[in-house]
Amino acid sequence: MEDTFTLIPLRIPSGWAILYNNGFFEEEMKVENGVIKNFLAYKEDILHISQIEYQEQKGYVLNSPTSYALDLGWYPDSDPNGEYKLTFLKSDWTNILYEYKSKDKNEIKGKIELLLQLANLNNESNLRNKISIDPRFK
Repeated sequence: MEDTFTLIPLRIPSGWAILYNNGFFEEEMKVENGVIKNFLAYKEDILHISQIEYQEQKGYVLNSPTSYALDLGWYPDSDPNGEYKLTFLKSDWTNILYEYKSKDKNEIKGKIELLLQLANLNNESNLRNKISIDPRFK
């Protein structure tokens, strides 16, 4: 019988596009002889979500200079001793606003949902301030 996996449900507000979801799964890691058996859920490229913006001349645009993106991966790739790495950035990888590492899927899920919600409600300055003082981001 083939393994089936259940995706972790995420509350993603309007204005965001999932560019890839390679498996942020509910199932726990299965390790045999030091090797992850369900390794597809523990890769560097698990989830990438980008903010979309409506521009009058172009319509909906991904990756504009003012948009945010969220990236989730497992580091090191396929390593049973690794952890999730959540990165929240503005426009490109040179402008990282927040980074968080954890093995706890529920913590990661909560931070993903909170970041997306706050990004929709705040400008960059307010968002940076909230991330720096809000205890939920520690």
